[in-house]
Amino acid sequence: MKIFLLLLILFLPFKHIYGQQNELKRIDYLLEKSDDYVLIDDLKALEYAKQASIIAEKIESSSKSTESYLYIAKCAQTVGAYSESLLYIEKALKEKAAGKDILLKGKLKEMKAANYGMLGLGDQELKEYFEIIDLLSGSRQDLESQRLLYRIESRIAAYYLDKEEYKYAGKFIDKSIKVYKKISKESNKNFSELSDLYNIKGYICLYSKKSDSAYYYFERSYNQINKENKNKTKYIQYVSFGDYYLELKNHQKAIEFYLKALHDMQVYNIKDLDYSQDIYKNISDSYAALNDTENRRKYVDEYFKTTDELKKLNASGFQAAVNTILNEQSDQKEEIKKQYLMILVSGVIVFCVVLVFVYNTYRNTKRKKRILFIEKNQMQDQLKSIIAEKEFSTKKLNITLEEVIQDAKNNRSSFFEKFQQLYPDFCPRLLLIAPNLTTGELILVTYVYLNFSSKEIADYTFRSYRTVQTIKYTLRKKLGLKTADDLYVWLKKQYI
Repeated sequence: MKIFLLLLILFLPFKHIYGQQNELKRIDYLLEKSDDYVLIDDLKALEYAKQASIIAEKIESSSKSTESYLYIAKCAQTVGAYSESLLYIEKALKEKAAGKDILLKGKLKEMKAANYGMLGLGDQELKEYFEIIDLLSGSRQDLESQRLLYRIESRIAAYYLDKEEYKYAGKFIDKSIKVYKKISKESNKNFSELSDLYNIKGYICLYSKKSDSAYYYFERSYNQINKENKNKTKYIQYVSFGDYYLELKNHQKAIEFYLKALHDMQVYNIKDLDYSQDIYKNISDSYAALNDTENRRKYVDEYFKTTDELKKLNASGFQAAVNTILNEQSDQKEEIKKQYLMILVSGVIVFCVVLVFVYNTYRNTKRKKRILFIEKNQMQDQLKSIIAEKEFSTKKLNITLEEVIQDAKNNRSSFFEKFQQLYPDFCPRLLLIAPNLTTGELILVTYVYLNFSSKEIADYTFRSYRTVQTIKYTLRKKLGLKTADDLYVWLKKQYI
Protein backbone atom coordinates (compact mmCIF):
# COMPACT_ATOMS: atom_id res chain seq x y z
CA MET A 1 0.00 0.00 0.00
CA LYS A 2 2.82 2.41 0.89
CA ILE A 3 4.59 1.64 -2.39
CA PHE A 4 1.38 2.38 -4.30
CA LEU A 5 0.96 5.74 -2.57
CA LEU A 6 4.59 6.62 -3.26
CA LEU A 7 4.21 5.81 -6.98
CA LEU A 8 0.99 7.84 -7.08
CA ILE A 9 2.74 10.86 -5.51
CA LEU A 10 5.57 10.61 -8.06
CA PHE A 11 3.19 10.11 -10.99
CA LEU A 12 0.93 13.14 -10.40
CA PRO A 13 3.61 15.86 -10.93
CA PHE A 14 4.89 13.98 -14.00
CA LYS A 15 1.37 13.80 -15.40
CA HIS A 16 0.89 17.55 -14.81
CA ILE A 17 4.17 18.46 -16.53
CA TYR A 18 3.50 16.10 -19.44
CA GLY A 19 -0.04 17.47 -19.84
CA GLN A 20 1.20 21.05 -19.80
CA GLN A 21 3.80 20.30 -22.48
CA ASN A 22 1.06 18.86 -24.70
CA GLU A 23 -1.05 21.99 -24.17
CA LEU A 24 1.89 24.22 -25.13
CA LYS A 25 2.33 22.23 -28.35
CA ARG A 26 -1.39 22.54 -29.00
CA ILE A 27 -1.17 26.35 -28.61
CA ASP A 28 1.75 26.53 -31.07
CA TYR A 29 -0.22 24.42 -33.56
CA LEU A 30 -3.29 26.67 -33.30
CA LEU A 31 -1.22 29.83 -33.77
CA GLU A 32 0.46 28.31 -36.84
CA LYS A 33 -3.01 27.53 -38.25
CA SER A 34 -4.04 31.11 -37.54
CA ASP A 35 -1.01 32.32 -39.53
CA ASP A 36 -1.95 30.04 -42.44
CA TYR A 37 -5.43 31.58 -42.75
CA VAL A 38 -4.44 35.27 -42.52
CA LEU A 39 -5.71 37.16 -45.61
CA ILE A 40 -7.34 33.94 -46.83
CA ASP A 41 -10.05 33.47 -44.23
CA ASP A 42 -9.47 36.08 -41.54
CA LEU A 43 -12.40 34.96 -39.39
CA LYS A 44 -10.99 31.42 -39.36
CA ALA A 45 -7.58 32.84 -38.41
CA LEU A 46 -9.24 34.77 -35.57
CA GLU A 47 -11.03 31.62 -34.38
CA TYR A 48 -7.78 29.62 -34.15
CA ALA A 49 -6.05 32.45 -32.25
CA LYS A 50 -8.90 32.63 -29.72
CA GLN A 51 -8.78 28.85 -29.19
CA ALA A 52 -5.05 29.20 -28.45
CA SER A 53 -5.71 31.99 -25.92
CA ILE A 54 -8.31 29.91 -24.06
CA ILE A 55 -5.82 27.06 -23.58
CA ALA A 56 -3.04 29.49 -22.57
CA GLU A 57 -5.30 31.08 -19.94
CA LYS A 58 -6.29 27.64 -18.68
CA ILE A 59 -2.69 26.54 -18.04
CA GLU A 60 -1.81 30.06 -16.79
CA SER A 61 1.03 30.59 -19.26
CA SER A 62 1.67 34.33 -19.40
CA SER A 63 4.01 34.13 -22.40
CA LYS A 64 1.58 32.06 -24.49
CA SER A 65 -1.39 34.20 -23.41
CA THR A 66 0.47 37.33 -24.51
CA GLU A 67 1.43 35.73 -27.83
CA SER A 68 -2.16 34.55 -28.41
CA TYR A 69 -3.57 38.01 -27.64
CA LEU A 70 -1.15 39.52 -30.19
CA TYR A 71 -2.44 37.10 -32.85
CA ILE A 72 -6.05 37.95 -31.97
CA ALA A 73 -5.27 41.69 -32.21
CA LYS A 74 -3.72 41.21 -35.67
CA CYS A 75 -6.67 39.20 -36.97
CA ALA A 76 -9.23 41.60 -35.48
CA GLN A 77 -7.52 44.58 -37.09
CA THR A 78 -7.47 42.79 -40.46
CA VAL A 79 -11.26 42.40 -40.40
CA GLY A 80 -11.73 46.01 -39.22
CA ALA A 81 -12.65 45.14 -35.62
CA TYR A 82 -10.41 47.85 -34.15
CA SER A 83 -12.25 47.91 -30.83
CA GLU A 84 -11.56 44.21 -30.19
CA SER A 85 -7.98 44.55 -31.46
CA LEU A 86 -7.20 47.35 -29.00
CA LEU A 87 -8.87 45.42 -26.17
CA TYR A 88 -6.60 42.40 -26.65
CA ILE A 89 -3.50 44.58 -27.01
CA GLU A 90 -4.26 46.12 -23.60
CA LYS A 91 -4.80 42.64 -22.11
CA ALA A 92 -1.46 41.51 -23.52
CA LEU A 93 0.44 44.56 -22.24
CA LYS A 94 -0.80 43.85 -18.71
CA GLU A 95 0.67 40.32 -18.78
CA LYS A 96 3.93 39.68 -16.92
CA ALA A 97 5.52 38.31 -20.08
CA ALA A 98 5.07 41.66 -21.88
CA GLY A 99 6.85 43.43 -19.05
CA LYS A 100 9.84 41.08 -19.21
CA ASP A 101 10.11 40.61 -22.99
CA ILE A 102 11.04 43.93 -24.66
CA LEU A 103 10.66 42.52 -28.17
CA LEU A 104 7.17 41.19 -27.46
CA LYS A 105 6.17 44.51 -25.90
CA GLY A 106 7.50 46.30 -28.99
CA LYS A 107 5.38 44.12 -31.30
CA LEU A 108 2.28 44.85 -29.22
CA LYS A 109 2.93 48.59 -29.39
CA GLU A 110 3.49 48.24 -33.15
CA MET A 111 0.02 46.70 -33.47
CA LYS A 112 -1.48 49.43 -31.25
CA ALA A 113 0.11 52.10 -33.46
CA ALA A 114 -1.29 50.40 -36.57
CA ASN A 115 -4.79 50.61 -35.06
CA TYR A 116 -4.33 54.29 -34.25
CA GLY A 117 -3.18 54.90 -37.83
CA MET A 118 -6.24 53.16 -39.30
CA LEU A 119 -8.47 55.34 -37.11
CA GLY A 120 -6.77 58.57 -38.18
CA LEU A 121 -5.08 59.20 -34.80
CA GLY A 122 -1.74 60.17 -36.34
CA ASP A 123 -0.17 61.83 -33.28
CA GLN A 124 -0.82 58.77 -31.10
CA GLU A 125 0.47 56.49 -33.87
CA LEU A 126 3.76 58.40 -34.15
CA LYS A 127 4.17 58.50 -30.35
CA GLU A 128 3.98 54.68 -30.19
CA TYR A 129 6.58 54.31 -32.97
CA PHE A 130 9.16 56.48 -31.21
CA GLU A 131 8.51 54.66 -27.91
CA ILE A 132 9.31 51.38 -29.70
CA ILE A 133 12.58 52.83 -31.03
CA ASP A 134 13.47 53.85 -27.44
CA LEU A 135 12.70 50.31 -26.27
CA LEU A 136 15.02 48.81 -28.88
CA SER A 137 17.86 51.31 -28.45
CA GLY A 138 21.14 50.25 -26.90
CA SER A 139 22.08 46.59 -26.85
CA ARG A 140 19.12 45.17 -28.80
CA GLN A 141 21.06 43.78 -31.78
CA ASP A 142 19.31 40.40 -32.17
CA LEU A 143 17.75 39.56 -35.53
CA GLU A 144 14.07 39.93 -34.53
CA SER A 145 14.68 43.27 -32.79
CA GLN A 146 16.43 44.62 -35.86
CA ARG A 147 13.56 43.40 -38.06
CA LEU A 148 11.09 45.25 -35.85
CA LEU A 149 13.32 48.34 -35.98
CA TYR A 150 13.35 48.61 -39.78
CA ARG A 151 9.60 47.94 -39.88
CA ILE A 152 8.98 50.81 -37.45
CA GLU A 153 11.25 53.18 -39.37
CA SER A 154 9.37 52.31 -42.58
CA ARG A 155 6.06 53.03 -40.82
CA ILE A 156 7.38 56.42 -39.67
CA ALA A 157 8.40 57.07 -43.28
CA ALA A 158 4.84 56.22 -44.37
CA TYR A 159 3.48 58.60 -41.71
CA TYR A 160 5.59 61.52 -43.01
CA LEU A 161 4.73 60.55 -46.59
CA ASP A 162 1.06 60.94 -45.71
CA LYS A 163 1.85 64.36 -44.22
CA GLU A 164 3.68 65.33 -47.47
CA GLU A 165 6.91 65.84 -45.54
CA TYR A 166 9.00 63.98 -48.11
CA LYS A 167 12.38 64.95 -46.67
CA TYR A 168 11.65 63.21 -43.36
CA ALA A 169 9.93 60.33 -45.14
CA GLY A 170 13.01 59.77 -47.32
CA LYS A 171 15.31 59.90 -44.29
CA PHE A 172 13.43 57.16 -42.43
CA ILE A 173 12.83 54.86 -45.41
CA ASP A 174 16.54 55.02 -46.31
CA LYS A 175 17.41 54.09 -42.71
CA SER A 176 14.92 51.24 -42.87
CA ILE A 177 16.33 49.82 -46.12
CA LYS A 178 19.87 50.18 -44.76
CA VAL A 179 19.04 48.14 -41.63
CA TYR A 180 17.21 45.56 -43.78
CA LYS A 181 20.20 45.07 -46.09
CA LYS A 182 22.58 44.82 -43.14
CA ILE A 183 20.71 42.06 -41.32
CA SER A 184 19.80 40.30 -44.59
CA LYS A 185 23.50 40.09 -45.46
CA GLU A 186 24.57 39.02 -41.95
CA SER A 187 21.87 36.33 -41.63
CA ASN A 188 21.95 35.33 -45.32
CA LYS A 189 18.13 35.57 -45.38
CA ASN A 190 15.53 37.59 -47.25
CA PHE A 191 12.49 38.78 -45.31
CA SER A 192 8.97 39.45 -46.54
CA GLU A 193 8.95 43.19 -45.74
CA LEU A 194 11.31 44.20 -48.58
CA SER A 195 8.48 44.71 -51.07
CA ASP A 196 6.78 47.13 -48.63
CA LEU A 197 9.99 49.12 -48.18
CA TYR A 198 10.45 49.51 -51.95
CA ASN A 199 6.79 50.48 -52.29
CA ILE A 200 7.08 53.30 -49.74
CA LYS A 201 10.32 54.48 -51.37
CA GLY A 202 8.49 54.52 -54.72
CA TYR A 203 5.72 56.78 -53.36
CA ILE A 204 8.25 59.19 -51.85
CA CYS A 205 9.96 59.47 -55.24
CA LEU A 206 6.61 59.81 -57.05
CA TYR A 207 5.36 62.72 -54.96
CA SER A 208 8.83 64.31 -54.98
CA LYS A 209 8.42 64.53 -58.79
CA LYS A 210 11.02 61.81 -59.47
CA SER A 211 8.81 59.66 -61.68
CA ASP A 212 11.60 57.48 -63.16
CA SER A 213 12.88 56.55 -59.70
CA ALA A 214 9.31 55.93 -58.54
CA TYR A 215 8.68 53.43 -61.34
CA TYR A 216 12.02 51.74 -60.59
CA TYR A 217 11.07 51.11 -56.93
CA PHE A 218 7.46 50.12 -57.72
CA GLU A 219 8.80 47.57 -60.20
CA ARG A 220 11.29 46.21 -57.64
CA SER A 221 8.44 45.89 -55.13
CA TYR A 222 6.31 44.03 -57.69
CA ASN A 223 9.17 41.70 -58.64
CA GLN A 224 9.82 40.95 -54.96
CA ILE A 225 6.17 39.97 -54.50
CA ASN A 226 6.41 37.61 -57.48
CA LYS A 227 9.65 36.17 -56.13
CA GLU A 228 8.01 35.42 -52.79
CA ASN A 229 4.85 34.13 -54.53
CA LYS A 230 2.67 36.40 -52.37
CA ASN A 231 -0.18 36.70 -54.87
CA LYS A 232 -2.79 37.63 -52.28
CA THR A 233 -1.00 40.94 -51.53
CA LYS A 234 -0.23 41.80 -55.17
CA TYR A 235 -3.23 44.16 -55.22
CA ILE A 236 -1.15 46.66 -53.22
CA GLN A 237 1.44 46.81 -56.03
CA TYR A 238 -1.32 47.21 -58.64
CA VAL A 239 -2.63 50.20 -56.68
CA SER A 240 0.90 51.67 -56.62
CA PHE A 241 1.16 51.42 -60.41
CA GLY A 242 -2.33 52.92 -60.68
CA ASP A 243 -1.28 55.88 -58.52
CA TYR A 244 1.88 56.23 -60.60
CA TYR A 245 -0.03 56.54 -63.87
CA LEU A 246 -2.68 58.77 -62.25
CA GLU A 247 0.08 61.17 -61.17
CA LEU A 248 1.33 61.19 -64.78
CA LYS A 249 -2.29 61.84 -65.94
CA ASN A 250 -2.32 58.60 -67.99
CA HIS A 251 -5.89 57.90 -66.81
CA GLN A 252 -6.56 54.89 -69.04
CA LYS A 253 -3.47 53.08 -67.76
CA ALA A 254 -4.29 54.05 -64.16
CA ILE A 255 -7.80 52.57 -64.48
CA GLU A 256 -6.32 49.36 -65.87
CA PHE A 257 -4.17 48.80 -62.76
CA TYR A 258 -6.89 49.85 -60.31
CA LEU A 259 -9.25 47.30 -61.88
CA LYS A 260 -6.55 44.62 -61.54
CA ALA A 261 -6.32 45.46 -57.84
CA LEU A 262 -10.11 45.15 -57.39
CA HIS A 263 -10.08 41.85 -59.28
CA ASP A 264 -7.38 40.38 -57.03
CA MET A 265 -9.17 41.55 -53.88
CA GLN A 266 -12.31 39.78 -55.10
CA VAL A 267 -10.45 36.58 -56.10
CA TYR A 268 -8.66 36.29 -52.75
CA ASN A 269 -11.68 37.50 -50.76
CA ILE A 270 -9.76 40.48 -49.34
CA LYS A 271 -11.81 43.20 -47.67
CA ASP A 272 -9.55 46.24 -47.34
CA LEU A 273 -11.94 49.19 -47.08
CA ASP A 274 -9.24 51.87 -46.95
CA TYR A 275 -7.68 50.67 -50.19
CA SER A 276 -11.11 50.13 -51.76
CA GLN A 277 -12.21 53.66 -50.90
CA ASP A 278 -9.12 55.21 -52.52
CA ILE A 279 -9.39 52.92 -55.58
CA TYR A 280 -13.04 53.83 -56.24
CA LYS A 281 -12.28 57.52 -55.78
CA ASN A 282 -9.31 57.43 -58.17
CA ILE A 283 -11.19 55.40 -60.81
CA SER A 284 -14.11 57.83 -60.72
CA ASP A 285 -11.69 60.79 -61.06
CA SER A 286 -9.97 59.10 -64.01
CA TYR A 287 -13.26 58.43 -65.80
CA ALA A 288 -14.22 62.06 -65.16
CA ALA A 289 -10.98 63.15 -66.85
CA LEU A 290 -11.86 60.86 -69.78
CA ASN A 291 -15.40 62.36 -69.94
CA ASP A 292 -16.94 58.92 -69.29
CA THR A 293 -19.93 60.03 -67.20
CA GLU A 294 -21.58 56.62 -66.88
CA ASN A 295 -18.52 54.83 -65.45
CA ARG A 296 -17.67 57.82 -63.28
CA ARG A 297 -21.12 57.69 -61.68
CA LYS A 298 -20.81 53.93 -61.14
CA TYR A 299 -17.55 54.23 -59.18
CA VAL A 300 -18.64 57.34 -57.30
CA ASP A 301 -21.56 55.25 -55.98
CA GLU A 302 -19.11 52.50 -54.91
CA TYR A 303 -16.94 55.13 -53.24
CA PHE A 304 -19.85 56.43 -51.14
CA LYS A 305 -20.92 52.88 -50.18
CA THR A 306 -17.39 52.10 -48.97
CA THR A 307 -17.19 55.44 -47.14
CA ASP A 308 -20.42 54.67 -45.24
CA GLU A 309 -19.13 51.23 -44.30
CA LEU A 310 -15.87 52.73 -43.06
CA LYS A 311 -17.76 55.27 -40.94
CA LYS A 312 -19.62 52.48 -39.16
CA LEU A 313 -16.40 50.55 -38.52
CA ASN A 314 -14.43 53.55 -37.37
CA ALA A 315 -17.11 54.78 -34.96
CA SER A 316 -16.69 51.90 -32.48
CA GLY A 317 -12.96 51.64 -33.15
CA PHE A 318 -12.40 55.33 -32.49
CA GLN A 319 -14.19 55.11 -29.16
CA ALA A 320 -12.07 52.09 -28.24
CA ALA A 321 -8.92 54.05 -29.14
CA VAL A 322 -10.03 56.96 -26.97
CA ASN A 323 -10.68 54.54 -24.08
CA THR A 324 -7.23 53.02 -24.55
CA ILE A 325 -5.57 56.44 -24.44
CA LEU A 326 -7.55 57.38 -21.33
CA ASN A 327 -6.59 54.08 -19.68
CA GLU A 328 -2.93 54.81 -20.41
CA GLN A 329 -3.28 58.22 -18.82
CA SER A 330 -5.00 56.62 -15.85
CA ASP A 331 -2.14 54.12 -15.47
CA GLN A 332 0.34 56.98 -15.56
CA LYS A 333 -1.59 58.75 -12.80
CA GLU A 334 -1.50 55.57 -10.70
CA GLU A 335 2.24 55.37 -11.16
CA ILE A 336 2.60 58.99 -10.04
CA LYS A 337 0.55 58.20 -6.92
CA LYS A 338 2.92 55.34 -6.06
CA GLN A 339 5.89 57.64 -6.44
CA TYR A 340 4.29 60.19 -4.12
CA LEU A 341 3.66 57.41 -1.57
CA MET A 342 7.33 56.40 -1.63
CA ILE A 343 8.34 60.02 -1.09
CA LEU A 344 5.96 60.32 1.88
CA VAL A 345 7.34 57.13 3.47
CA SER A 346 10.96 58.40 3.11
CA GLY A 347 10.49 60.98 5.89
CA VAL A 348 8.50 63.73 7.52
CA ILE A 349 10.49 66.50 5.84
CA VAL A 350 9.82 65.19 2.34
CA PHE A 351 6.19 64.67 3.28
CA CYS A 352 5.87 68.33 4.26
CA VAL A 353 7.52 69.49 1.04
CA VAL A 354 5.16 67.38 -1.05
CA LEU A 355 2.16 68.57 0.96
CA VAL A 356 3.10 72.21 0.37
CA PHE A 357 3.64 71.50 -3.33
CA VAL A 358 0.26 69.78 -3.66
CA TYR A 359 -1.48 72.59 -1.77
CA ASN A 360 0.09 75.26 -4.00
CA THR A 361 -0.80 73.30 -7.10
CA TYR A 362 -4.40 72.94 -5.90
CA ARG A 363 -4.64 76.64 -5.09
CA ASN A 364 -3.19 77.67 -8.46
CA THR A 365 -5.47 75.24 -10.28
CA LYS A 366 -8.50 76.56 -8.44
CA ARG A 367 -7.47 80.14 -9.22
CA LYS A 368 -6.94 79.30 -12.90
CA LYS A 369 -10.33 77.59 -13.05
CA ARG A 370 -11.96 80.68 -11.57
CA ILE A 371 -10.21 82.94 -14.11
CA LEU A 372 -11.19 80.60 -16.94
CA PHE A 373 -14.79 80.58 -15.73
CA ILE A 374 -14.89 84.40 -15.75
CA GLU A 375 -13.22 84.56 -19.17
CA LYS A 376 -15.62 81.95 -20.51
CA ASN A 377 -18.65 83.99 -19.38
CA GLN A 378 -17.16 87.14 -20.87
CA MET A 379 -16.46 85.32 -24.13
CA GLN A 380 -20.01 83.95 -24.26
CA ASP A 381 -21.40 87.47 -23.80
CA GLN A 382 -19.06 88.77 -26.49
CA LEU A 383 -20.01 85.93 -28.81
CA LYS A 384 -23.70 86.63 -28.34
CA SER A 385 -23.11 90.27 -29.21
CA ILE A 386 -21.00 89.43 -32.28
CA ILE A 387 -23.48 86.77 -33.46
CA ALA A 388 -26.29 89.31 -33.14
CA GLU A 389 -24.27 91.76 -35.25
CA LYS A 390 -23.55 89.05 -37.82
CA GLU A 391 -27.21 88.09 -38.02
CA PHE A 392 -28.15 91.75 -38.50
CA SER A 393 -25.57 92.23 -41.28
CA THR A 394 -26.64 88.93 -42.87
CA LYS A 395 -30.19 90.12 -43.16
CA LYS A 396 -28.90 93.15 -45.03
CA LEU A 397 -27.07 90.94 -47.51
CA ASN A 398 -30.11 88.67 -47.95
CA ILE A 399 -27.76 85.67 -47.54
CA THR A 400 -28.44 83.12 -44.82
CA LEU A 401 -25.99 80.83 -43.07
CA GLU A 402 -28.22 77.87 -43.99
CA GLU A 403 -27.89 78.86 -47.66
CA VAL A 404 -24.08 78.93 -47.40
CA ILE A 405 -24.01 75.53 -45.64
CA GLN A 406 -26.26 74.00 -48.29
CA ASP A 407 -24.04 75.38 -51.08
CA ALA A 408 -21.02 73.89 -49.27
CA LYS A 409 -22.66 70.46 -49.09
CA ASN A 410 -23.47 70.61 -52.81
CA ASN A 411 -19.90 71.86 -53.60
CA ARG A 412 -21.32 74.79 -55.60
CA SER A 413 -18.92 77.35 -57.04
CA SER A 414 -20.96 80.15 -55.42
CA PHE A 415 -20.31 78.79 -51.91
CA PHE A 416 -17.00 80.56 -51.22
CA GLU A 417 -18.18 83.89 -52.67
CA LYS A 418 -21.34 83.87 -50.50
CA PHE A 419 -19.30 82.91 -47.44
CA GLN A 420 -17.03 85.93 -47.96
CA GLN A 421 -20.06 88.19 -48.31
CA LEU A 422 -21.47 86.74 -45.10
CA TYR A 423 -18.13 87.02 -43.27
CA PRO A 424 -16.21 89.81 -45.09
CA ASP A 425 -13.37 90.07 -42.57
CA PHE A 426 -12.70 86.31 -42.30
CA CYS A 427 -10.20 85.78 -45.14
CA PRO A 428 -8.38 89.14 -44.79
CA ARG A 429 -7.71 88.50 -41.11
CA LEU A 430 -6.45 84.97 -41.82
CA LEU A 431 -4.15 86.28 -44.54
CA LEU A 432 -2.65 88.79 -42.09
CA ILE A 433 -1.48 85.80 -40.02
CA ALA A 434 -0.50 83.54 -42.94
CA PRO A 435 -0.11 85.50 -46.23
CA ASN A 436 0.94 82.33 -48.08
CA LEU A 437 -2.44 80.61 -47.69
CA THR A 438 -3.77 79.33 -51.02
CA THR A 439 -7.36 79.71 -52.22
CA GLY A 440 -7.88 75.95 -51.79
CA GLU A 441 -6.67 76.15 -48.19
CA LEU A 442 -8.94 79.13 -47.48
CA ILE A 443 -11.91 77.19 -48.85
CA LEU A 444 -11.09 74.20 -46.63
CA VAL A 445 -10.81 76.52 -43.59
CA THR A 446 -14.33 77.77 -44.30
CA TYR A 447 -15.59 74.17 -44.19
CA VAL A 448 -13.87 73.71 -40.80
CA TYR A 449 -15.32 77.03 -39.60
CA LEU A 450 -18.80 75.78 -40.56
CA ASN A 451 -18.15 72.75 -38.31
CA PHE A 452 -17.89 70.08 -41.00
CA SER A 453 -15.87 66.99 -40.01
CA SER A 454 -12.91 65.79 -42.09
CA LYS A 455 -14.98 62.91 -43.46
CA GLU A 456 -17.81 65.29 -44.47
CA ILE A 457 -15.35 67.65 -46.16
CA ALA A 458 -13.89 64.70 -48.08
CA ASP A 459 -17.39 63.60 -49.16
CA TYR A 460 -18.60 67.05 -50.26
CA THR A 461 -15.37 68.04 -52.08
CA PHE A 462 -14.73 64.59 -53.61
CA ARG A 463 -11.34 64.32 -51.96
CA SER A 464 -9.95 61.40 -49.99
CA TYR A 465 -10.02 61.57 -46.21
CA ARG A 466 -6.23 61.34 -46.22
CA THR A 467 -5.93 64.41 -48.47
CA VAL A 468 -8.20 66.48 -46.21
CA GLN A 469 -6.14 65.49 -43.15
CA THR A 470 -2.95 66.46 -44.96
CA ILE A 471 -4.31 69.92 -45.91
CA LYS A 472 -5.48 70.42 -42.32
CA TYR A 473 -2.01 69.57 -41.06
CA THR A 474 -0.41 72.09 -43.46
CA LEU A 475 -2.94 74.74 -42.38
CA ARG A 476 -2.13 74.23 -38.71
CA LYS A 477 1.57 74.73 -39.44
CA LYS A 478 0.98 77.90 -41.47
CA LEU A 479 -1.31 79.35 -38.78
CA GLY A 480 1.21 78.50 -36.06
CA LEU A 481 -1.17 76.34 -34.01
CA LYS A 482 0.21 74.15 -31.26
CA THR A 483 -0.48 70.41 -31.10
CA ALA A 484 -3.02 70.85 -28.31
CA ASP A 485 -4.94 73.61 -30.15
CA ASP A 486 -8.23 72.60 -31.77
CA LEU A 487 -8.47 74.27 -35.22
CA TYR A 488 -12.28 74.72 -35.05
CA VAL A 489 -12.20 76.21 -31.54
CA TRP A 490 -9.30 78.48 -32.51
CA LEU A 491 -11.18 79.79 -35.55
CA LYS A 492 -14.34 80.41 -33.56
CA LYS A 493 -12.46 82.21 -30.84
CA GLN A 494 -10.57 84.44 -33.27
CA TYR A 495 -13.01 85.11 -36.08
CA ILE A 496 -16.69 84.79 -35.10
